[in-house]
Amino acid sequence: MDIIFFKTNQTPTQLSSLETLDTDGTVWFDFTRPQARNWAQEIRKALPCDVDERHIADSLNELHPSFFDGTDSYDMIIFQGLSNTAWKEITTQPTVFFLFDRCLVTIHAAHNRAINLFKERLLNNTTTFNYNQSTPEKLLHQILNLLINQFMEIRDPLTGQLDEWRTKLLKRGFSNWNALMNHKRQLRKVETLCEQQVDALMGWREETRFKFDDYMEVRYNDLLEHIKRVLRHVQGLQNEIEFLIELHFLVSSQHTNDIMRLLTLASVVFMPLNLIASIFGMNFNYMPFIETPLGFFYVASSMTVLAIVLYLLFKLKKWL
Repeated sequence: MDIIFFKTNQTPTQLSSLETLDTDGTVWFDFTRPQARNWAQEIRKALPCDVDERHIADSLNELHPSFFDGTDSYDMIIFQGLSNTAWKEITTQPTVFFLFDRCLVTIHAAHNRAINLFKERLLNNTTTFNYNQSTPEKLLHQILNLLINQFMEIRDPLTGQLDEWRTKLLKRGFSNWNALMNHKRQLRKVETLCEQQVDALMGWREETRFKFDDYMEVRYNDLLEHIKRVLRHVQGLQNEIEFLIELHFLVSSQHTNDIMRLLTLASVVFMPLNLIASIFGMNFNYMPFIETPLGFFYVASSMTVLAIVLYLLFKLKKWL
């Protein structure tokens, strides 16, 4: 557990225990899983009220989707964010926030890059965060901003992968359907995450017990807009993949039609030639050109001329 205390007109300090906690200021309790099994008991003295057992269970659930719930004494927000930025296999992790009047509690995985980065900036005094106005909802905004930025970072890799699929799908003989379906599944996963995040934040905005000034209203609107931008981007990628799949089958069908047309025209060209050959192959004693020394050349020449005429006719009709 990390305890970071924000005292009025002072830079934040990291405390070693609850005994050194001052009542004049805002405190941030930061817990990591799975060591946070008894987090509510550890800081019970510092909390203004007890935490509902169901909310404690939700905070320890590593698969819980983005969600909001509130009571008369505190708000709980679960934000399902990315645990990595690798587009090939997107994995997620929930970050849980409990907002009290002068206290923020976070529970997250140990490798949460956003929270670790924010704590480092706070303690090293390298952030633009206004310490004199450190309230739980403003701390929440700073952390959510970093979490949402991770979603913004995956847009370029996803777009780059789409360019690769576009090149592959427009070539004949594409067979890597498993990888393509996995890519679509990853896009759908990001879309679902964004939709849940929007629902959780909008639900909190509508029902929260905290009062926002105009500045914070704008800031939280920006967060929602960033999530929606990622959502629209991912939906656009999914639509383009569907279009590319349809285009792939259209190109394949066109290629098959071209082959069938060529075979059909070849059959049409050789059909009269086969007829002539069949006639002269009949077993009769008397037939034209049979006794003529140049009969073979006459028939062969006529067959050649007929084939050329049919070929030129097909070219004129633009069937070839």
